[in-house]
Amino acid sequence: MTSDSAAPPPVELGPFEPPEDFEHNPAFQQEPPRPMPAFARRSRYTIGRHTAVWSCLTIAAACWVTAPLPFVQTMSWYLLPLGYLSWCGAGMAVIAGLYWFRNATTWGLLDYVHRGDPLVGRVHDVGVQAEGTQEAPLGRFMAAVEFLHPELNELQTSIIPAPDTFGLGDAPKMSSGLKPGDYVSLVALPGEFDKSLRIYGWLGIDPDRDFITKNGKPLASVSPLGVLLIVFGVMLAFWLLLSFVYVLEAYQPLDGRWQPYAIGIGLAAIPFVILSQFGVDRNAPSKWPMLGRRLGASLLGVFGGFMLGFPAVGFLNGYFDRSPRELEPVRIVQQWQTTWNFIIRNYELEYQPYPNGKTTKKTVPVETLSQFEANDLGVIDIGAGTLGMRWIRSFHPIVWQNVTEEPEGAYAGEVRCRLLGEDNPVLRLAPRVRIDESTYEPVPDALFADARQQLLASLTGSGLFEILKDDAE
Repeated sequence: MTSDSAAPPPVELGPFEPPEDFEHNPAFQQEPPRPMPAFARRSRYTIGRHTAVWSCLTIAAACWVTAPLPFVQTMSWYLLPLGYLSWCGAGMAVIAGLYWFRNATTWGLLDYVHRGDPLVGRVHDVGVQAEGTQEAPLGRFMAAVEFLHPELNELQTSIIPAPDTFGLGDAPKMSSGLKPGDYVSLVALPGEFDKSLRIYGWLGIDPDRDFITKNGKPLASVSPLGVLLIVFGVMLAFWLLLSFVYVLEAYQPLDGRWQPYAIGIGLAAIPFVILSQFGVDRNAPSKWPMLGRRLGASLLGVFGGFMLGFPAVGFLNGYFDRSPRELEPVRIVQQWQTTWNFIIRNYELEYQPYPNGKTTKKTVPVETLSQFEANDLGVIDIGAGTLGMRWIRSFHPIVWQNVTEEPEGAYAGEVRCRLLGEDNPVLRLAPRVRIDESTYEPVPDALFADARQQLLASLTGSGLFEILKDDAE
């Protein structure tokens, strides 16, 4: 047990003599079992129990509302938990029901008022016990308390823990509200004295006798609105991080021209740096000199500018790019799907310039991945960029376009064929670059012969078509 504050010199407490005017909470004057007193209904413990129900219902409602949104369904290919939002909402609703049932059928810590027996104790020492894990260290107040055992009628000293923990890093901000020599109300449940003995003012069930504070203020339970704001804040930070990664992958410049990024990050950092200086409190206690604190705040501002400016520049360069298509032939080497911790998944195409060159991986939408197989030929659409940074706008496959209704001889490399079976019409198919469902472009000359031969092999190998005429023959 570590000291709650700087350890003072040992104090001689003298004999155990509670003050004559010492009083427990008036609620204990009634014989148990006692009804819930009015003050307990506004305590942080009771509010926390109700908040647990409403918080779970709030999160459940948010899951159910957002699950059917088209944007969320699309993103579920990349953020896998989004595909289970409806189930998550159902799970949170079940947890809310369990919390409600617990509140309706059990007293929890309120049982100490309901049927507990009070007695007087004297604090000998107070400290913080480290708990939790190395990744999430926690602290808990512990007190060595002397009392007259009601059954043995002799003085004893016990180590009594607080029911709640806090982040160990917050220990300097926390106060137990006790010091050696203080006489306090203890309370225990009948039949389990040694196991249930607690310090009344640490239970959080009496707003007028709630000893533990943080930064000099009483602890307070988070309201359902507060939980909603916390969830919203966490999600906002997550989406900002995701947008950063998305821009880095989707709008990455091809030619290493990073000057617009430097300008954008610098401009975005200016307001962050200015605002960070207002957050430096000259009067706040700190082991760092004022210059060091201002420099640290400025670095945080630069980081904020980087997180905002970097994706903003990439987004502006790519999203508003209206430059003409520049199609370059490539060969697809392999498809990649990578999943991190069963949460995030990204999709990549490994490609090389046609006919040969250095292979490169590029993050693509899942819809693009489904249009290619290994060794397929295709094209990449190079955008000039709004800010002058060339980037890969998209990948496009080479497919057979049905040109049956087009004028005779309108397309080079046509194949006339018929679906096997009786009374099937003759089709005219031509190799084309498919931009979208209604837009096609000519195949680049350097790629035309090999791409057409690859398509023809797939057509004849399917066993579904009868080739009637091949313009290449």
